[in-house]
Amino acid sequence: MCGRGEVDYTAAKIVNAFRQAFGAELDVQLDLSVPRRNVVPSAKVPVLQRVDGRFVLADQRWGAGMYNGEPIVLTRSERLLNGQYERLARGLVAFTKFYEWQGEKPNKIPYAVRDKEGAVLMLAALCMREVTANGEVREGCRVVTQPALGPLTAIHERMPVLVSPDHLARWFDAASTRSAMAAVLPDQFRISAALEVYVEDPLVAAGLKASAPARTRRNPSTPGSQGTLF
Repeated sequence: MCGRGEVDYTAAKIVNAFRQAFGAELDVQLDLSVPRRNVVPSAKVPVLQRVDGRFVLADQRWGAGMYNGEPIVLTRSERLLNGQYERLARGLVAFTKFYEWQGEKPNKIPYAVRDKEGAVLMLAALCMREVTANGEVREGCRVVTQPALGPLTAIHERMPVLVSPDHLARWFDAASTRSAMAAVLPDQFRISAALEVYVEDPLVAAGLKASAPARTRRNPSTPGSQGTLF
């Protein structure tokens, strides 16, 4: 589904790519100088949002709201299509890859999911601001999931909803979250075709070792490609 993630790109790279793709500036408000391996729920994740008409990439807690004493880190696209969560802001979690672990301890196998071209994966998310019991204001997010498609069907029944660069406006400009989700879902077959799933080195998945670059490179014009925004 999406239990853990990785962040391995520089601020300069994502800012330049964003400028070239949209002719707009991206305000990076977080430190990307050190790769983040094995990003787990409740950790900080980079979230792209539009704030007062400008695009901002800033850290938020992976988890928003509580259920049975645990932070809510995932939510189903079906609920958005039913009109739920309209009060929550829309965002995108920017991961280099995400992981799904299969099997039983101590022999669990990590499966990695990434774009074949090495592009950053933009995961649809809902964001909210919470005030804790001690008065702390905290920004948090939930990743939106959908039924698995393409190569991801081999490892899980669900996968994140992914937003391609050319559909960024659809996600942020729609009048409602329900219509935003309806606008990006038809693109999921194309995006999922550009993903690769492979067994990862457990040391890499656990954040103890750097990962290798994407093993295959594809021409951006290849059908099914997500493109190379990042």
